[in-house]
Amino acid sequence: MVPILYAYANKTVYFHTYEGKKAEIIRKNPRVCFQVDDGTDLHKWRSVVAWGECEELSGKDVAEAIQFLSEKAARVITSSARGLRKKKDPSHILRLNHKKAILYRIRFTKMTGRSEQS
Repeated sequence: MVPILYAYANKTVYFHTYEGKKAEIIRKNPRVCFQVDDGTDLHKWRSVVAWGECEELSGKDVAEAIQFLSEKAARVITSSARGLRKKKDPSHILRLNHKKAILYRIRFTKMTGRSEQS
């Protein structure tokens, strides 16, 4: 299990990484399981697990993924993110030490979920 910043749009998850172990693993086996948990305590939570195929993006798909991820990051990163929305190219938030991000999407083939609301 590897934590990632992701954005969910159009029944698809978009995320990014950089050259390294995560990208190497995905290239060897793009079949993935994706899990999201949300909860405030043991009696109020929800969890979703989904399976699908991970696809490395190129061309116009990269721009779309950057847009979704930038919007998500702007909501997550509070004070410093307010100025990001005004910039024309928000992709700079997806760079680490001048390394270019590798962008992916996961299209799901199966999804399940559970929750507790007591």
